Amino acid sequence: MQTVHIIFGESAYGSLRCAMKGEQVKIIGFPSLLGEDPIQNIHTETGLKNRLQWLEDHYLFDQEDIERYKKLFKAGLQQVEQIAEGSKIIIWTCENAAEQFGLRFVTKLLAGKKVTCYICNTYFNVLETCKGKDTWCEIRRSGEVVSEEMKKFIKNEWIELMTDELFAIYQKEAEQLLASDCAVRTWRHGKMHYEDENRDDAFIIKMAQMLHRDRQDESSWLKAVLLIGHVLGESEHDISDSWINYRVHKLIEQGFFQSEGDLRAIRKYKVKLNDV
Repeated sequence: MQTVHIIFGESAYGSLRCAMKGEQVKIIGFPSLLGEDPIQNIHTETGLKNRLQWLEDHYLFDQEDIERYKKLFKAGLQQVEQIAEGSKIIIWTCENAAEQFGLRFVTKLLAGKKVTCYICNTYFNVLETCKGKDTWCEIRRSGEVVSEEMKKFIKNEWIELMTDELFAIYQKEAEQLLASDCAVRTWRHGKMHYEDENRDDAFIIKMAQMLHRDRQDESSWLKAVLLIGHVLGESEHDISDSWINYRVHKLIEQGFFQSEGDLRAIRKYKVKLNDV
């Protein structure tokens, strides 16, 4: 029986490859950025093309970035399609919108295949490892799990068998997600929620206000990379720097921020709040 691991996010994929070094298993990785960006029909050529165009237009990805993302995503689709009947599939996920969508997306891709699926939820597994210890650790994405722990998590006691009933539920949810034109999804209390694009805007402004207060100078310029880093570190959501940068640009357009420098590069511009 072939064992296949499917995981989302390049950092998580790298850690899993390190953990599985020397093991006779197949690892399929999909690129990240699946929480806050369009996913409508991305399993189709047209849907993926539309998504790539959105990333290029809104995240200012250059052609090299776009081609790399396209190559990785298409490779993932092709490898899932080639999975042999009777395989054991371990789908890695975490308590965030991107990986929970990924879990459901994979069930859609596996429709009609006679395989046995298991779920490895890194969030709950990490919490389990903290029991009886003085330290407590919560992760936001599987990419935060070190390879040594990943190697431990492939054992049977750390993975959950996906029943036929659950597989069918995930498939239906995947179809609903793939049909939606909503660009922002939040995983909260075990459910996927559709959100407006401005979901994180108030929090970005709050972080900017905090940084201004810390400097005791509301007229000072903030490096965009500093603001984005604080939002990344403090957000309850697993979001990307590209998404935050996009929303900062929107807040500039709406008059909440002034800007100075080259907006095409995160490290080359500064912002400061307007009195609005």
